[in-house]
Amino acid sequence: MTTYRYDKITIDTDNPNHNAQLEALHARAARLLCTCVEPPLEMYLARTQAGIIVKRMPDTGPRHAPTCPSYEPPAELGGLAPCSARPSSKTPTPAPPYSGSAFPCHDGLADQCLPRTTPAHPAIPPRHSPAS
Repeated sequence: MTTYRYDKITIDTDNPNHNAQLEALHARAARLLCTCVEPPLEMYLARTQAGIIVKRMPDTGPRHAPTCPSYEPPAELGGLAPCSARPSSKTPTPAPPYSGSAFPCHDGLADQCLPRTTPAHPAIPPRHSPAS
């Protein structure tokens, strides 16, 4: 169960009427408060194909209670912080040029495309251009 507040209104996600409450609040561009911690954290409402959903404000995930659906562990605990905090010192290896199809192309010339080799599909011998 998640509980949000707006002024003196309490929205409980277990209440079957909560979707109607969210629709009315979305029409007013209301900001909800998530009550998982004190002081409560501001949330916003977004319309999706599934209806109105409550979303956390950017960069507030670690400030929510770990039991809250809006909680997101700090980047340091997720294992990606060292990767995202600094650029890699390694020079990336350039990928072979591909035309976006199943055939890699060289220099963007379609007549030089060769089929890609995979273990399941051995390479088909390349088509040779007529000698000029």
